[in-house]
Amino acid sequence: MNRKQVTRVGESLSGTVYLKSGIVQGSCLWPLLFLLYVRPILEYASNIWSPTQIGLIDKLESVQRRFTKRIPGFETLSYSERSSLLDLENLELRRLRADLITTYKVIFGLLEVSSNFFVFRDNSVTSKVMLGHCDNNSQKQFLPHRIANVWNSLPAADTEFTNLISFRASIQNINLHTFTRF
Repeated sequence: MNRKQVTRVGESLSGTVYLKSGIVQGSCLWPLLFLLYVRPILEYASNIWSPTQIGLIDKLESVQRRFTKRIPGFETLSYSERSSLLDLENLELRRLRADLITTYKVIFGLLEVSSNFFVFRDNSVTSKVMLGHCDNNSQKQFLPHRIANVWNSLPAADTEFTNLISFRASIQNINLHTFTRF
């Protein structure tokens, strides 16, 4: 393989570097472009409304699946292999973690919402969240209803509630895959 690389910054060109090995050129740029331009659109307002129907979850995930398949050198890999190599979490898991963070912010007063947004079994903010009554299926897609079971299942020993930064770090280490399909 006789490839060479030249980098342009403004009007200046670097010297030519001959590559003997490494990943296909551009394969580092595509994930960055996805993270900067595509994923924010897919995750826009997901804390307010997020799909609970399998077909809609699959449609959102298929965008990332198709994008990663188009990266040069990744065409023949499975989705899980591509995600692992690119260090990309599936979108459903990212939405779930975002929901937990938003729930933390609401419960601890970092985000102001109506006082009856969450209903607790007792007065402790780390207590169990009760599910409210849903008049129709569309209400199940809103945060209080879709996060209650997940919040109530957080292992107290592994979850740090002292501040938001600690909470974010602790939920990265908790296996939330039991609540997702991928």
